Amino acid sequence: MNQNKFIEELKKINIELTDKQLKDLEKYYELLVEWNEKMNLTAITEDYEVIVKHFVDCLECTHLITNEKKIIDVGTGAGFPGMPLAIYYPQIEFTLLDGLNKRLIFLEEVVNKL
Repeated sequence: MNQNKFIEELKKINIELTDKQLKDLEKYYELLVEWNEKMNLTAITEDYEVIVKHFVDCLECTHLITNEKKIIDVGTGAGFPGMPLAIYYPQIEFTLLDGLNKRLIFLEEVVNKL
């Protein structure tokens, strides 16, 4: 994942990530692309497209999250927006809910790797 492009896009929405958050999102991207070859998680897998249409779009709503202690992402699919938000807000307990077990297995792998 092109971190420079990612950082440029995040600056447009006034979001700054720590090195750990950047590394976690990069690892998430790598796992997403790897697993997407085995099962259809998302149609969007190109580097810049994932940055803008998945990560930046998810993080764009951070201004709406104030004093929450728990958040549930119903119908999370491949983990959007829940996983990027959980990486951004490690102090908040996130629950990612989906009806397909294969997606939940993928997300469990992401959590284990991060």
